[in-house]
Parts: sequence; C-alpha cells; structure tokens
Amino acid sequence: MLRLIAVGRKNWLFAGNDAGGRRAAGMYSLVGTCRYHGWDPYAYLGWLFERLPSRPADRLLELSPLAWAAENGLTSNLTSK
Repeated sequence: MLRLIAVGRKNWLFAGNDAGGRRAAGMYSLVGTCRYHGWDPYAYLGWLFERLPSRPADRLLELSPLAWAAENGLTSNLTSK
C-alpha cells in the first residue's frame, strides 16, 4: 500500500486543477474501500460505470462499494479478523 502512495505522489501533481484532484481522490477512495474489504475493485468499477449514467443524483449512495457487495452476496474479509 505504501508503494501505491509513493508512486502516486508524482502523479497527483498533474491533476490539472482542484476539481481534478477531488475527482482523483474520490476514485482512490472507491478503489481503496474495495481493497480494504478484499473485493475486486475492477469488478466494482465495471458495475458502477454501467449504472452511473442512468442513476439520479439523489440515489448515488446506492452505488457505493458496500451496496455492490450486498447485491453480489460478498462479505468483508474484516469479519474474519
């Protein structure tokens, strides 16, 4: 995990502007949540990008990694610790 931060450090300099940096931070948070729970981030992002265009803004919470895991019957690897 520390290597990801070190590699990303230079990449974050080129976010373009503050809004780009906030978007990148949001994506890192989504991927980080999946990794933290032991879920496949690529499967989640594929699921997310299929549903995101048709979802109203007031229902975005239904697209969280936890909602995706519940829909797919996944459990967190944290429950076994």
